[in-house]
Amino acid sequence: MTLLELQDVGLAWDGKAVLHGVDWTVAAGEVWGLVGDNGSGKSTLLQLLAGGLEPHDGRLIRSPGVRVALVTAGEPEPVYARTLMDEALTSWQEARDAVAAEAQRLAGDPGRLERYAAVLERFERLGGWSAPERHEAAWQKAVPEAFAASDRPLSPGLAQLARVVGAVLARPDVLLLDEPTLPLDVVEHERLVQVLARPAEGTAVVVASHDRALLRSITNATARVHSGRLQPRRLAFASAEVQRRTDGRRQARLAREAKKEHHRLQASAAQAQRFGAAAGRGKRLAQRAAQAGAQAQVTPDTAPQAVVDGAWSWPTRAKDGQRVLSVRSLGVASAFWDVSFDVRMGERWVLLGRGDARADALLEVLAGRRANDNPRAFVRWGGRIRVHAWTGRHGASELTPLAWVSQGVDERAARQALLQTGLPHEALVRPWTTLSTGQQARVRLAKMVTEQPDVILLDRPERGLDLAGLEWLEQALANVPAALVLATHDLALAEAVADEAAQLTQEGLVRYRGGVQGWRRGRKRLTVDAAPTDASDPPGSQEDQRELQTLEDQRLALEVWLADPTQGAPRERARAERTRRELTGTWLEAVDANLPEPKPRFAAVEPPLRLEADRHAAGLTFIAPDWPSLPTIVRHDQVVHLSLPDPPSACWLPSVRRKALVLALRLTMEVLAPKAVQTAAIGRTEPPAPFARLDEDWWVATLEGFETHQGYVRLEESPA
Repeated sequence: MTLLELQDVGLAWDGKAVLHGVDWTVAAGEVWGLVGDNGSGKSTLLQLLAGGLEPHDGRLIRSPGVRVALVTAGEPEPVYARTLMDEALTSWQEARDAVAAEAQRLAGDPGRLERYAAVLERFERLGGWSAPERHEAAWQKAVPEAFAASDRPLSPGLAQLARVVGAVLARPDVLLLDEPTLPLDVVEHERLVQVLARPAEGTAVVVASHDRALLRSITNATARVHSGRLQPRRLAFASAEVQRRTDGRRQARLAREAKKEHHRLQASAAQAQRFGAAAGRGKRLAQRAAQAGAQAQVTPDTAPQAVVDGAWSWPTRAKDGQRVLSVRSLGVASAFWDVSFDVRMGERWVLLGRGDARADALLEVLAGRRANDNPRAFVRWGGRIRVHAWTGRHGASELTPLAWVSQGVDERAARQALLQTGLPHEALVRPWTTLSTGQQARVRLAKMVTEQPDVILLDRPERGLDLAGLEWLEQALANVPAALVLATHDLALAEAVADEAAQLTQEGLVRYRGGVQGWRRGRKRLTVDAAPTDASDPPGSQEDQRELQTLEDQRLALEVWLADPTQGAPRERARAERTRRELTGTWLEAVDANLPEPKPRFAAVEPPLRLEADRHAAGLTFIAPDWPSLPTIVRHDQVVHLSLPDPPSACWLPSVRRKALVLALRLTMEVLAPKAVQTAAIGRTEPPAPFARLDEDWWVATLEGFETHQGYVRLEESPA
């Protein structure tokens, strides 16, 4: 059943045609994906279907009684869950009241039976008497947070999800969605897919989106807006994309052939004119040349080819499988705490989960643009590792793309990298602020390529990109040779480029088996501080040792076989050599995984307390898992300020604090050897040696006093 139909529809803004010659029918039960480049007219087309705009040409035909609902990408004002729940039941309440009114009229006029049947049918279509309970269950499943804090406004992502859920529960005949996943995180995205995967029977859905994961999951028809025209195909998005690329390759081939024919006919027309051929023949040749030239100018509607296989590669300073990043006990207040993980060369990580704050904070800390709040933490990069960070919205607002990318590299190489991304030549010298979001992304990728990093940190690189830009970015990231840590809400991009999936929580980092698909199924792999093996198989177990022994036996057997030059044909020996190298790599990884974690280099004991420490560029990192809080130090030239904060909602006992301060002093003096260490006094009590009272508020310990207390003897004073 046809619900909406566009016949030769055209629309113009300020005298410029936006849409023209649009023919389209939307039938009951169809789920259309409406796709196209940024600014191609998708939102305008939805406004036409919703009745917010009138076409300048052609006709828009709606079937009688068709109800159309439009949900846009969000509104700035606060949104409350209870308001959306009540709005979703409005149509049902109206239908219920209509049934009650018609029942009263039917009692006095039996001739109104047909009218009563029609009203009752609409009421049943909206859910009947069980609708409130079904609504409640749907809200609880899709937006459980709405019930936990019904008196507070929803976050932008939850508000958008709630709008869509409310619109689906209202059961319109046609549901129009404009970029529904724009403010959603990946968890909310998965809930939205579940909601839209089963629309009400007979409801038609039109989704304008660049979200390939959503389009692949729910659509059974695809309409593409290109150059003001609509190209509808009753094919699911994935199948329509395959067909579009096939058509694009055919159009490109025909255009190349037409270009050759254009040049040939131009030459023939010029030759006819030069040798005085009949005027009619020369004119016909010129006309045919013009027609061929017009065909050669046809631009196929395909995603632009940005990067060819192997086009972007560079020598890396680390071998494949070598550890390039070690993170231990990283913490950012109110975001996450005690995050530990390792990244090896060739690995591609994706950070998934709720909201942006945690992933943003982690990447900012790794990039050195945000402070870590956990004094026990450290971030250790591999030797001579080059790191490129694409975080936040850092750009080059005061420079042109060519000037920005040229910083530190040859201008010729920068120009080549920019053009290789598909950036127009004239955009190379335009101000940054005049570039589109997709062009800015291309410039930033060119910057990354010229830096040739070993590790790439990417934070939401899909922001603002249309389908062509997303496909281009995906292809580019698939080709670069560096290790990758990616935070994204685009699940299609994550599935295409990442093989390790992890989720940040308040307590730490959780990894999943099977990448993004494992995250979808909730297959937890391991948590923070666990070694990189399965939780049921701890490092150093008998199973680990058996696996290591098996790998070593296989490797040694191959080496013995290869050592005999009479064994095997050349091709067989080449295969054996490849297998030996692979086994050696696997064996080395297994050995590395079973090595114990390195212990701190320094320790001090004051029974019953023990304090450990590691040195870094800024000073010392103290480690004591059983302490309620850890000491911190701040160094100013040759003086160190030592503090021991009270734990949350508690305090140190004075006697225990004195011992803890002495331990921290001992490690500080032994490792850093400052001239003096000062700390806040504990009341008016006498300081523990080797501290001495400086005044009412401070204790101080000098290096000379510490050495005397510890029994150090200077070399010139030692007995002969």
